[in-house]
Amino acid sequence: MLVALLRNGEKVNVAAPYWSIERLLKLKEEHAFFCPACKEPVKLKIGKIKIPHFAHLTASCQADSEAESTYHLNGKKQLYVWLKRQRLAAEVEKFIPSIAQRADLFVSFQHKRYAIEYQCSNIPPDQVIKRTNGYKKERIKPIWILGWKQMKQVGEHQYRLTPFHCQFLHSPQNDHPFIINYCSDKKTFIFFSHLIPFSKQNIFAASAMISPESFFFRDCLQGKSLAANGLWKHWLKKISQYRLKPLFQKTNEERKLQKKVYETVGLSLSQLPVEAFIPLKSGYMVDEAVYIWQCSVLLFIETLRADEVFHAEKLVWHLKKIGMKERSCSVKTDLKKPIIEYLTTLSHLKFLQPIGPYSFRKTSSPFHLESMEKREQRLGHYLDKEGMFFSAVE
Repeated sequence: MLVALLRNGEKVNVAAPYWSIERLLKLKEEHAFFCPACKEPVKLKIGKIKIPHFAHLTASCQADSEAESTYHLNGKKQLYVWLKRQRLAAEVEKFIPSIAQRADLFVSFQHKRYAIEYQCSNIPPDQVIKRTNGYKKERIKPIWILGWKQMKQVGEHQYRLTPFHCQFLHSPQNDHPFIINYCSDKKTFIFFSHLIPFSKQNIFAASAMISPESFFFRDCLQGKSLAANGLWKHWLKKISQYRLKPLFQKTNEERKLQKKVYETVGLSLSQLPVEAFIPLKSGYMVDEAVYIWQCSVLLFIETLRADEVFHAEKLVWHLKKIGMKERSCSVKTDLKKPIIEYLTTLSHLKFLQPIGPYSFRKTSSPFHLESMEKREQRLGHYLDKEGMFFSAVE
């Protein structure tokens, strides 16, 4: 804790620049301190490892959801200073009695209220959801900032995305989702955008390290524009690696798909066309590997007669019937949205013809024989021509 009350009710914020070690030592000699939430006594700790902070004498305060690390304490203080430098009305550790929650930081900005939570430990997703809903109940917009140590890089432009991470997505006005990270050791923000899942827990993303002087509170609301150059090359490399993956290493879902693909078109998963791996802006909404749900769509199209017309709703119903579902995220997800985006892309690639609102006609087989290289080039050119965020241009 960085905030406590004196016996007379006066608030002491040790994150404020005013409080030097000398002043805090004098304050500690002259006063007792109390928790703003539970009103129980707390102790002012001034050590050599952690920054000055308050600690409960007993673990009985409901507003304290978890123990604070040095990393978290430092980050909370640094973020407070970052907000004050922008001349924002910011408070550290504001307690909201109606929901019994203490926000790491509280900001009033353009007649709206925001609670910033700096999350440095892995907690159950339902706990994040509960805190988020608590703030929303009070018409306070929560902004979750992840501690950098929570993100694990697993390859070039590739990161691990768990159900925990999915609760920290931001998506203003249905734009590209992004995740905000802050490292209190390096005193820098790490911003992730263009989040494209390859599998359930493997995503591609554009990222940038941004100094506090170049990152502003409004960027937490609107996001920042990052170049996605180079992602296409690594995406294709990932496809090649997947095609070489031995059958014994495949998941149960992949084995089921392998059986269905072979029974329908006589191919193995190593022969899947590149159109089963299309990076989509709304792809994060599907709680399944890109090649599984997109291949399921291609198999659905394959079973249609030539020139047969179908409605997207029928396809959505079919996918839900075989177990596809929306990913549980902090932003609203709808399975129909990525399906429409995918069908529209297939239309541009001449596999389908749009007939009306959400209706399409089959024009060619998505499994027709053609060199993989040629199809990859055509898809890459389309992504670039359409000005897609996942540009094929280096």
